[in-house]
Amino acid sequence: MADLSASKVETQRLFLAVKPTATMVKKLCQQIEQLSPGFDASAVNWSQAESLHLTLRFIGDVEPHQLEQLRQQMAVALQGKQPFSVSLTDVACFSSGHGRFLVIEVAPNQWLDQLVNDLSGGVVSLGYPGEKRPYRGHITLGRLRRSAPAGITLNSVWDVCALEVNQVVLLQSRLTAKGAEYVQLDRWELAGEVCDEIEL
Repeated sequence: MADLSASKVETQRLFLAVKPTATMVKKLCQQIEQLSPGFDASAVNWSQAESLHLTLRFIGDVEPHQLEQLRQQMAVALQGKQPFSVSLTDVACFSSGHGRFLVIEVAPNQWLDQLVNDLSGGVVSLGYPGEKRPYRGHITLGRLRRSAPAGITLNSVWDVCALEVNQVVLLQSRLTAKGAEYVQLDRWELAGEVCDEIEL
């Protein structure tokens, strides 16, 4: 009998995101430092500096032979896209099918919505499933464990600031003993003038 395990294809769990600048990462880490004293050490799995990002589109499990086609499709979807800024507005706690999270929320932005829609269209055209829920832009600061209280008061102050969206990265998510780590597989620069300004 053939060894079926030998023929199993290893897949990569991929998603598209925006990586914040070093200055923004520092600001986000300072916010985590402000929040963490309000929680038991076992209640929250805090994000590491290198893992902070704004997810644009989750793709899912991709086989090695599909990767190049995905890269090409994303390059097409991003062709002619201009950089822009979004407003990071507030610290919040929200639940999803994957758990409860402490996040920095992103204000609604037409350019971000258009970018997400175009990337999603490219992903779906390759046969990957569409998103079932509306897009909600955020940067995850920490994931709440089951031991975290149901009602949470966030004793922190966040000054509204701008996140530059001038490139899109393709990231691979790997599960480790310390949690998820992200490996960058590709990057696309958004060219041209900044296409809008946000008032802070």
